[in-house]
Amino acid sequence: GFTNYVLGNYDLALTFFVDALEIHKSLANDIGIAKSLNHISLIYETQKNFDQALKYQWRSIVHSIRSGDPNRLISNYFNLSIIHDHNYNYDSALFYLAKSLDLSLKNKNYHMYSMALNRRGEVYLHKENYQDAEKSYWAVLNNENYKDRWEDCFAYAGLAKVYQQKREYDKSIEYGMRSLELARQMDSKPS
Repeated sequence: GFTNYVLGNYDLALTFFVDALEIHKSLANDIGIAKSLNHISLIYETQKNFDQALKYQWRSIVHSIRSGDPNRLISNYFNLSIIHDHNYNYDSALFYLAKSLDLSLKNKNYHMYSMALNRRGEVYLHKENYQDAEKSYWAVLNNENYKDRWEDCFAYAGLAKVYQQKREYDKSIEYGMRSLELARQMDSKPS
């Protein structure tokens, strides 16, 4: 299911995730149920069916809590923020990002912490709050607990967008080029 999701074959991915959900239910495997529901939610989000995406994400949260795995819950809150951001519910997106950030720090999940900082920057950018967006992106780049080229690439791209909106074009180009260089190093393909 995940492979088809990444490849953009959402109908096929959904079939596999629904099958996996039934298997995990038969085993009473809360982590598996939570993961399957989470992926189903993300498929609905890509289709802009936000009501269904939220429904499945909340069902996933129930099983994440039952499983006792805080990392599942961190992911759920992060994904709730994506759904709300794409549905223009920016304050709700920021609320769930705060929950994801707090849990990430508490559980020393610095990867998700960086992802949530980048996502927070993106939400602030969508809100046209460029100062807070800039702070979020710099928090990723200055994070001493975790370094990741992908997250740095995303942060530099975010800074390029911020400075473009602020009409500081030299800075925008500088950070855009830094993002591009990291993307090339990782052999990243445009989406």
